[in-house]
Order: sequence, then structure tokens, then C-alpha cells
Amino acid sequence: MGAVTRVARQLGIGPESLRNWVKQADIDHGQRPGMTTAEQRRIAELEREVRELRRANEFLLQRSGAELISGRLNGNRVATHPGPWLHGLGEPVPGPGEEQSLRN
Repeated sequence: MGAVTRVARQLGIGPESLRNWVKQADIDHGQRPGMTTAEQRRIAELEREVRELRRANEFLLQRSGAELISGRLNGNRVATHPGPWLHGLGEPVPGPGEEQSLRN
């Protein structure tokens, strides 16, 4: 019986789990090439963030599409320019055909 198997048995875990833990510890300490635990954790965080942003983007695209369709069906003027929230200064952004300066 090998040392890993014996220690794994003493710990009540499978030998392959212990081998994987030892291998990951070697990677984390720079003794073996591979992705560290910190790198794996960061990638998982970024993947979660990307999923969240994609869901939010899809929601916003669906909502803006529904508002565009709703506005056209109701005969309302549909904004074709960025809203004031995109201007950055809290001032309205003039749309096509509107006065270019809204300041007094």
C-alpha cells in the first residue's frame, strides 16, 4: 500500500482526492505548473460576473425593444438619441431637430 492510500484511509477520504489536493498545493506553492487556487477563484468570479452582465444586457435589450414597439404602436414619439442619464452632466441631450443648446 502506498503512502497516499494509507494517509487517505486514515483521513477517511479517497486516495484520488488526496492526490488532487497535494497536486493543487504544489501548484499553489509554485512547485508545479498549473492554475493556482486564487486564479481559479478569480476566473469563477469573472465568469459569474459575465453571466450576470449578459442577463442584464438581455433584459435591457428586451425591455428597450418592447418600449420601442409599444411607443410606435401607440403613436408616441420614440427617442432615437441617448437619454440624459448618458450625458453625464444631468443635462438633457437634444434629439434630432431639437434646439442644440438647452442652456439659458
